[in-house]
Amino acid sequence: MRPHLDVVPSGRQLEQILFQMVTMQSRHGQAANLSLAVMLAKLSREYSWIVIDCPPVTKEAQLLALCAARWVLAPVSTGDSSSIDGLGGVSHRFEETAHLNPDLELLGAVLFGFVHRYYTDRKTKEKRPVGMWVQARERIQALLTEAGSDAPVFQAVIRDAEGVAVNCKDRGQLSYEIAEASDGIKWWQKKRGETGTVLPTERAEEVGRDYEDLVVEIVERVTQVEREEALAA
Repeated sequence: MRPHLDVVPSGRQLEQILFQMVTMQSRHGQAANLSLAVMLAKLSREYSWIVIDCPPVTKEAQLLALCAARWVLAPVSTGDSSSIDGLGGVSHRFEETAHLNPDLELLGAVLFGFVHRYYTDRKTKEKRPVGMWVQARERIQALLTEAGSDAPVFQAVIRDAEGVAVNCKDRGQLSYEIAEASDGIKWWQKKRGETGTVLPTERAEEVGRDYEDLVVEIVERVTQVEREEALAA
């Protein structure tokens, strides 16, 4: 249990969403796509933020989420063409739901699962990012600009850390909780025969900072857009 946080997992019920949506649409037509929006509207006063983690392969779940959301955060998990071009699918979903949720906006894109690489200038000691994440950022920003969107590619990049992800899932903990865990052992303790699990504590702390940086950017972006909309009203 964590204070000020409620989590509702989907579980196997998500597998039934196609059948359920077909049934609801036969009865209520396009209004069925607003069912999640109606439910969340009843709860919205109890929360500062409601975040919907939506699987990219389930069209019905995406439509429900887009009809209920105010903002969309688009993750790009690799630097290959299929992942980046998948942003086109997001654009198509926007068009499908525009008549039901005209206020929906793309908040921005975030690079996820990239290796953090830097080049350090020998003279100035200045570090600058290099590698696939730089190329992916440039390409995604170009695609967003071509589409007429002013949404940014956020500066925060969630680094590639499979070991941290596995431990978070297995232990049901956040990356910062893995970093602060005291029940693990160090690799050299494992090497000399001590029993226990080697936790990627330092790596988990780095991942935690990545997410923290991203959250700061998201809040600042939402605040900026809402301020601009208030001034224009």
